[in-house]
Amino acid sequence: MAAERQSNVVGYSVRVAVLAMCLAFPSLAWGLAGAHPNDQPVGGTDAWPRGLKELVNSHERVHGFFVNWEDVFYFAGDTDKLNAFMNSYAQMTPARLHIVLHAGTPDLQVKSHSDKDPREVKADWKLYCAPFTHEEAIEREKAQGSTPPLPFLVRLEIWSGGQIDVNKLEMPATLSLEAADDARKDLPIQKLVLRHKKIHSEAIAEQIRSAEADEQGSKWIAHALQEIQSLKPGMSRAELLKVLREEGGLSTRTQRRYAYRGCPYIKVDVKFEAVGEPDGGAGAESSRDKITSVSQPFLEWTIGD
Repeated sequence: MAAERQSNVVGYSVRVAVLAMCLAFPSLAWGLAGAHPNDQPVGGTDAWPRGLKELVNSHERVHGFFVNWEDVFYFAGDTDKLNAFMNSYAQMTPARLHIVLHAGTPDLQVKSHSDKDPREVKADWKLYCAPFTHEEAIEREKAQGSTPPLPFLVRLEIWSGGQIDVNKLEMPATLSLEAADDARKDLPIQKLVLRHKKIHSEAIAEQIRSAEADEQGSKWIAHALQEIQSLKPGMSRAELLKVLREEGGLSTRTQRRYAYRGCPYIKVDVKFEAVGEPDGGAGAESSRDKITSVSQPFLEWTIGD
């Protein structure tokens, strides 16, 4: 058992080294290949996106193998199991995710480099995992590494001829979906793909709007912080009141809490040096009072007197 564990560790280390070499010289033909036994957990590599290792080690896995930097896994299960699988699949990041629907039987003749003869695999879906495709590998080498690496590719392929009911599939709205060549004439699959295109377009549009709103919000906050940080010791209370407004609560002439004029929940504590007579008589403040210190901005609900 100890020798088996040591072998697994060595195998993982070799794969990491080969993956690094493939990233540097992607078009070179390497010969590293093997199976992912169902009774052993798959460790993956550091290049795998977050969540992929948990997916490939699910109980539904029935076969797996790797060739150089590519990993292929087969799974068997009903529609509910696949829907749960797809929900986790959609959460992987950073990764390029894409779903392909196949028509027909899920009984596959699979031959990996470690098999002498093709083996029959009864599967309902498959994951193809790679840092890049063969075409991308060639382009990367032509560019001599000047192009930044793309997110990891994880393609999910589904067969409708076994335990999967196409009409009950819950496709994640943010993921792209296409029909494979063998499903061009499959009416249920074509209807699902067509229906999903609209849902997917709306989801992506919402993501863009949300990202734009986040960007605008970030810009507004940056502007607010810049305005507040423009207040320096030596400036007058009158200058401060162009940016901030008085907040409720206990205060004195030499110390008061202020709120940002653009948002009552962004606040600072300010200390002053009294200058001259109060504007409003005894105990009041003077617009000529000088700032001695301004605290870091913080968030707080509005204070009532």
